Amino acid sequence: MGASIKVSEFLGELVSVDVVRLDGKALLPEAISLAEAVGEAENQVARFSWMDEEGQACSMILTEENLEEAVFDTGSNLYYLSDHEGTPATLYLGRIVPAVRGSVYAVIQEGGSSTELYLHLLDTAEEAEEYRVECEEEGSYRTSDVVELPASLANRPDFHQHVANLVQATLTVDYPSN
Repeated sequence: MGASIKVSEFLGELVSVDVVRLDGKALLPEAISLAEAVGEAENQVARFSWMDEEGQACSMILTEENLEEAVFDTGSNLYYLSDHEGTPATLYLGRIVPAVRGSVYAVIQEGGSSTELYLHLLDTAEEAEEYRVECEEEGSYRTSDVVELPASLANRPDFHQHVANLVQATLTVDYPSN
């Protein structure tokens, strides 16, 4: 669930993200300044600046020690940390998924003698149809019809696994009382 972080890895990730949220507030890239990690606990490596609701300038400073004590929660994708004054905070670092145009073509294939079902995504409808023929000829595997999906949807993180889980769940369709 939670994992400790390395200062250099954190700073490297901070440089490469598109979205930074500090305690839920979005920060602009120009509101973040970084310094090199030198292996000293009190070394200030990150400064976040913003204006509060009254227009007052605010900031939070992180030292190497703050980052070494921070915990990354993989479930929420949040860093739990404290600033140089000991004030607790949450930090979210994320990327904007680039827009992907076009379509992908999905085929569901049975797993032979097992009840496994597999999801395959192909670039063209023709490739998907060819794949269906290969499954029949090479292994006598049944396949679904080809389903066209937006590539932007299929490009999302964990899309393949989520859809595969849904496909596998179709094998358990039954009445709730059974």
